[in-house]
Amino acid sequence: MRSVWSLLFGVGLIGIAVGSQNSLLGIRASIEGFSNQQIGFIMSAYFFGFMVGSANTIKAINHVGHVRVFAALTALLSITILLHSLNIHVISWTILRFLTGLAVSGIWVVSESWLNQSANNQNRGSLISIYMMVINLGMTSGQLMLSVSEPQSFVLYSLISVIVSIAAIPILMSSITAPKITECQSISLMQLFKLTPAGTVGIFITGMVNAITLGMGAVFASKLGMSIVEISYYIAAILMGGVLLQWPLGKLSDVTDRRVVTAIVALSAAIVAIISMQMTVKYYSLLVMLAFVFGGLSLTLYSLFNALANDFLNESQVMSASGGLLIIKGLGATLGPLFVSFIMDIFGLAGFYLTLATLCLLISLFCFYRVIFYKIKPGHSTNFNIQPVTPINRFDK
Repeated sequence: MRSVWSLLFGVGLIGIAVGSQNSLLGIRASIEGFSNQQIGFIMSAYFFGFMVGSANTIKAINHVGHVRVFAALTALLSITILLHSLNIHVISWTILRFLTGLAVSGIWVVSESWLNQSANNQNRGSLISIYMMVINLGMTSGQLMLSVSEPQSFVLYSLISVIVSIAAIPILMSSITAPKITECQSISLMQLFKLTPAGTVGIFITGMVNAITLGMGAVFASKLGMSIVEISYYIAAILMGGVLLQWPLGKLSDVTDRRVVTAIVALSAAIVAIISMQMTVKYYSLLVMLAFVFGGLSLTLYSLFNALANDFLNESQVMSASGGLLIIKGLGATLGPLFVSFIMDIFGLAGFYLTLATLCLLISLFCFYRVIFYKIKPGHSTNFNIQPVTPINRFDK
């Protein structure tokens, strides 16, 4: 923790900015009369940029280091946030969301490669969970900013931009150094899949789930008839759930088979999503409670799968794998908003939670499949707290 405190502080502020901006733009798009497809397209542009940024950030880190890349990307993010308020149009917002996604993904690549190089298999699940707790706590706090001013005003955009600019200060001024840049072994997405099938498939589908939840959640809430304040509390409940369950589930995954933990968590999230389909704005309090539980389960999945994937990597593979995993997440996240907007046009607002329930169920079934048919060899520990080895040495088919 002492070696990464400045990084965690910085990503916490980025979380505030990302959380408030996602909801702000979703609400503003609904106010401006954008269709479901237009909003889905705009939100998908963010995650397409996320995927592109993930693919190229590693090269930048190798060239100039973690700290300079973090500083440059926070500057880009600060600029794009301000530009959103100057021209309210589908095309301009699509371009800006692409650039925003590129900047945010790069920041996450820097952060996660930094953390994974500072961790080992005995504490990785806990450390990544703390990292995700900080981000989700920041995103939760960001929802409260929505009540500061009207969505149509310039105030919120400028305030978010200022917060992003502050995020780089502790990292630039801290005496704590980033990990040394060592020889980085390139890993293709296919190689990553062969090393950790459950990790890569899980992160892909989790990317879809998180993008739908956080990218389209405010749109769903707005169309359901919630007020601005109600929407902010609804999204905050989702994120706060993620804050509170990250560490205990991450800790649990450090002492048992992570695949079992993720399977049960995903199945539970699917059940909560099915129950939420029956709710209307008339049952607002119950809907918020269910959102809290769903967020606690679904937002924890990424850190669990991230830790699972990194269990099979050696030190020279970590940095390249961090970018690869975020590319996979970005690909899923790009498809998520487009997919749910199509389903919502067919099934109405119920399609929002119907899609989330289906995706979480797919995650659970795949993890249970891996647990049942890929047994841990006798003599190995029943948990994942071991030195990275290839799956072919870990499991009997």
